[in-house]
Order: sequence, then structure tokens, then C-alpha cells
Amino acid sequence: MNSNKIIYVAAVDGAGVQKKIDGFCNAALSAGYEVEKALGDRLGGNGLRKIMHQMISSDARYVMLRGLNRSSVSAFPFLLKAKIQGKVIVIDQPSPAITYIKEIDFQDRSWLNKYAKKLLTYIGCPLAFLLANRIIEYAEESYYFKLFSKRKVLLTGNGIDVSKLPLRTKDYPDGTSHLALVGVAASISAWHGFDRVIRTMEEWNKSGEKLHITFDVVGDDKTLHADAMKDYVKKNGLSDSVRFLGYQSAAFLNGLYSRESLAVVSLRIYRKGLSTASP
Repeated sequence: MNSNKIIYVAAVDGAGVQKKIDGFCNAALSAGYEVEKALGDRLGGNGLRKIMHQMISSDARYVMLRGLNRSSVSAFPFLLKAKIQGKVIVIDQPSPAITYIKEIDFQDRSWLNKYAKKLLTYIGCPLAFLLANRIIEYAEESYYFKLFSKRKVLLTGNGIDVSKLPLRTKDYPDGTSHLALVGVAASISAWHGFDRVIRTMEEWNKSGEKLHITFDVVGDDKTLHADAMKDYVKKNGLSDSVRFLGYQSAAFLNGLYSRESLAVVSLRIYRKGLSTASP
């Protein structure tokens, strides 16, 4: 087994996730480690089995596993085998498991589908955590999910290698006559709080102030919350000021950021039970 090698195992569901994975792998390479990637585009079925088989077949001693939530049940036998092989397993949990439970309530799915996802998460995550040597979290986990793994949890912030970030140009408005805002999410949901920005824009327009405010919303907008926002925009005459751009590539986003004055972060994380978060 290669003690100088890390394999990163993850299901990639967006450009943001890919950038985080690339950032970690680049940092590991800079630290002198060899890096292997086992990446899939889905959490279940053949996609999951493929990356799990690659994990146990790899000679890497260290496994960095992006949290699988409900799919942890299916992954458990593979993780157990990796543990028996002597691999060191680190789980990178991007959002607390309890937060994922709350996110399920916002999904446009049947009650049976939601119940099944929650049940699998309540069973699978503690099992995976039990096998892990270390669990990296970016916000507080619930008592239940860290019941047998509390000493393994490392609460930290997202690390960003700023030298890898492209500098934006100076094409953006300076905010004196035009303030250009942008909000980016993988899938537009209630906890992002973009609806608060839109409602504030409506009140601002009523005030008669001359500053023109625009808002570009980027991310999967085929959600119930996004549909409600679109209806609100149309109903209140904001269609010229608010654009829903849908899912976009990293290259598109880099260009877009250069034309925006400010970016809007998640404004209502309390809707999914969070009080702190690391962007």
C-alpha cells in the first residue's frame, strides 16, 4: 500500500463541487502526495459501485470521501473492506447530515420518497462515520449523527488557494448609478434567501431612488422555490431587473463575476437548521 497516495472519492453534481475537489487535490500534490480521483456523476446504482470498486482496488493508503448521505448504506460494505485493508478513511462532509435531512423537506418529491431518503440517511451516515478515522465538517453536526464519532469530528472552514483563482476584470458597475448583484447556487432553494433580495428590490423601486439594481440568479431553477420567485418577479414588474440564468459552467461564471458589483451569499440558512456555515 502506498503511504504517500490519496484517493479522492466523490459524486460530482456541479461545477462548484468539482472546483472544491480540484482545489483539495492540487493542495495535496503541492504537499508532495500522489493523488488519484474516483469520481462519479450520481450517488446511487452503477455510478456508486464504480467509484467504490476503484477505491478498494487502489493502492492508496488514504481515502478522502465526500459525504454520501443516504447512499452511505450502499457504500458501507465497500468502506468496511477498505477499513480491513488498512486504509485511512477521512469523510469530507460538505453539509451536516442533519442539514441534508432538512433539505429533503424542500424537495418536490412524494412523502414516501422523502421518508425513504431520511431513513437511509439516519441509518447510513452513522455507519459511515463509525468507520471513518476523521470527519471534516463545516458547520455543527447534530448530536445523533456524531453520537459515536464526536472525537473524530474536525470543525473547520473551507480552504481556498487564492493563487488558483482568476482575477476578474473591471467591467463591473461601481454602484453609483447601477448596482449589479449575482447569486449562485447548484440548485435554487429557499435557504439561499434570494427571494429576500428580490423583495428588497421591489421596495427599493417603490422608494423612487435613482440607483438601478439588477440581480442575476444562477443555478438549477427547475425547483418549486425558483418557480415561485419567477412568478413573483413577473407579477411585480421586475422582469427587466431580475434574470434567471439556469445552470452554467465555471467558465461562464468567471466571465459573469467580472460584470457584477457584488455577490449574494445564502441569506436564510436558518431555514435548514444552520446558524453558521463556511462558503
